[in-house]
Amino acid sequence: MTNSILIADDSEVIRRTLRNLLGGYKDLKVCGEAENGQDAIQKAHHLKPDLVLMDFSMPIMNGLDAASHLKKQSPKIPIVMLTMFKDKFLEQRAYKAGVSLVLSKEESMSRVADYARILLKPEPRGPVVTH
Repeated sequence: MTNSILIADDSEVIRRTLRNLLGGYKDLKVCGEAENGQDAIQKAHHLKPDLVLMDFSMPIMNGLDAASHLKKQSPKIPIVMLTMFKDKFLEQRAYKAGVSLVLSKEESMSRVADYARILLKPEPRGPVVTH
């Protein structure tokens, strides 16, 4: 079974990197890309992805606000927040907004597919804690 992933990041380089990284896995498919949080909400509504990879800092609407909207729209969808600004305060706010996992772009980009696969496994699912 192939799982679809929506990538939301204002950086074309990051989106391309993630698309190329995920393209190496037969069970993961990028179904769309968004440049900001508002665009991500609209595309998620139409594309119905199985998982969303979302940047924290984006124009128009940031990842936290977009995550809150997405969780209201699709409560069971896992959301992975990628950020250059990972700290405990952001993690707490992200988990409160419904984010499943917060990853540092500097440390975890190469492991995104591994974490996506964990989150796409059948229930039970809650926040994933990384160190």
